[in-house]
Amino acid sequence: MFWFSVIAFIVSTANLVSRIPRYARWSTGYSGEIVRTVKNTDSGKDCFIRGKEDMTLEEVLQKRWPFKEKDRGSKWYVVDELGNDVTTMPLGSVNETVSIIFPKEEEHS
Repeated sequence: MFWFSVIAFIVSTANLVSRIPRYARWSTGYSGEIVRTVKNTDSGKDCFIRGKEDMTLEEVLQKRWPFKEKDRGSKWYVVDELGNDVTTMPLGSVNETVSIIFPKEEEHS
């Protein structure tokens, strides 16, 4: 009986794994949304953002603004690890942690 249970467990696990699409990653949920990490350069905190693969980073951030200390309407842009502006890139094309930059407003004298 024990070996029958072990074989049944292995077969059912193999069946389940074979049904997961090959393109699915650990960060793809059942909803079809993917999760990425955005670092706030001002506070140094990391936040998770979630959205559809074809949404731009800008759209995802505007939809679910994770930075309570900053106004959604303030000036900001998103850069990759090399400093390239990726604000308008699709969420699915970004695999590394990106950073959000809030430019300092120049003080007028």
